[in-house]
Amino acid sequence: MNHMCLSAQGVRSNVLSTSPLRRLPTCGFQHTKLGNSLRTTTTLLRLHLPSNLLYVILVDGPHAGQSVPHVHIHILPRKDGDFVNNDEIYDAIDAKEKELKKKLDLDKERKDRSMEERAQEAAEYRKFSF
Repeated sequence: MNHMCLSAQGVRSNVLSTSPLRRLPTCGFQHTKLGNSLRTTTTLLRLHLPSNLLYVILVDGPHAGQSVPHVHIHILPRKDGDFVNNDEIYDAIDAKEKELKKKLDLDKERKDRSMEERAQEAAEYRKFSF
């Protein structure tokens, strides 16, 4: 997974997104690496989170509602009853994607996290063996 990026900014806590670090058009090799990253991430999430199902959503291309200009996968741990209607999850994802797009447009106003904050977050994910 050393060529992949794992992001924890999602619809709610414990929602992850994984994508290739290289911003190139995806082809066979990158798809294989993305698939391997997905398998590793979902396996570890199932071991560490109190979730009985996962939604895995591939976002590839602007017409897919992509908030960032590269292929990525949302990994959403779910529990029975967390959404009254299962289709509500797509509205929540769409709303979050729009919010993230606005944030990307305002990148110059973004305040980077401190090294301490990033180290603390990385330490939390290392517990998952990523």
